[in-house]
Amino acid sequence: MSTFTLQRVRQTSSAMFGEFRDASGHRICFTLERPWRDNQHGISCIPAGTYAVARRWSPKHNADVWGLIDVPERSDIEIHAANDPRELEGCIAPGTEIGEVSTPTFGDGYGVRHSRDALTLLDAAVGDGPWTIVVRDITPSTLAA
Repeated sequence: MSTFTLQRVRQTSSAMFGEFRDASGHRICFTLERPWRDNQHGISCIPAGTYAVARRWSPKHNADVWGLIDVPERSDIEIHAANDPRELEGCIAPGTEIGEVSTPTFGDGYGVRHSRDALTLLDAAVGDGPWTIVVRDITPSTLAA
């Protein structure tokens, strides 16, 4: 089973940003999550840890998505396209860039751009799955990166 890393690199009052990397350390894309809010359902990113990831049906998105398995005290954690952190309820969104975004629902904000393109890159990197994701919290070494 392949292992990938989500290294969180910056948190703002409204978002957590990271980098999704393969086993050799190559960055596949950036990531967007809600900021850490004590693992509260719907408003917090998930705890750092190692999680199995597999394809599953998402009724909310009416599509197959990558789902994280056995996230402590959480359910339905997915990797799906989104540009603004307010579009997420604890899930992870890939993006090709970090910057200003505008969505029909939330208007202007700060998030990731070209999320669907980044999801295509992520899908190509992970293959058919299943796979493992290691989510790492911000550390002093990543703050300088």
